[in-house]
Amino acid sequence: MSKKMNNNVPLTESVPLAKRSGQLKKNVQLPAIKSRKDWLIAFLIAFLMIYLAVLRYQVHINEFLMQITPGKISYFNQPENHGVYAVTVLGLTILSLGVMIYNRIGKKRIGLAMAAGIALTAFITGSYFYECDRTIKTPYRSDPSDVSVTYWENGEGKGYDLDEPTKKALADLIVSLEPVPGQGSEQSEGQNQNETMDVAGERERSEFWVS
Repeated sequence: MSKKMNNNVPLTESVPLAKRSGQLKKNVQLPAIKSRKDWLIAFLIAFLMIYLAVLRYQVHINEFLMQITPGKISYFNQPENHGVYAVTVLGLTILSLGVMIYNRIGKKRIGLAMAAGIALTAFITGSYFYECDRTIKTPYRSDPSDVSVTYWENGEGKGYDLDEPTKKALADLIVSLEPVPGQGSEQSEGQNQNETMDVAGERERSEFWVS
């Protein structure tokens, strides 16, 4: 239906905004989660989204874990993914509990879900410390497969040819090393960075690596 104004310009009769939005809501229906298959798919999608979000903070999570990690573990041999898995499971547990409370699921099921999430998070955390313990005790349980000494000189990597007695002596020496008390990681990194330059500040210091 249309009306004409005095200037003979047709003006279409407008439909109220509230009425149009109501019609859109009736026409557009969001998929409902009904079957177990739908819940499983939604659970997997939520897990992947939380995992990808947590993965961005992996470095910060590992730095936090280093504060409660045994002294002989460093950033080079620290288990990398356990912290991400633990935080992901904890986040997924909180999300699941929120969905269950919103849908008014029974308290018994909510309690079981909470216990399962906490138990799985504790298991992942325990496996982290187990891996740390294995890493620390590995040199004491078996002989090293290989020992090499390399160093950097003027930006070029070089190495030494070692005989078997020398390799064994180096391996025994490395196993007997102990952390220096009072030397924090930040202090050591700053000290090493300062020592890489000589007095004139023009040439890098040669560095020795033992693996």
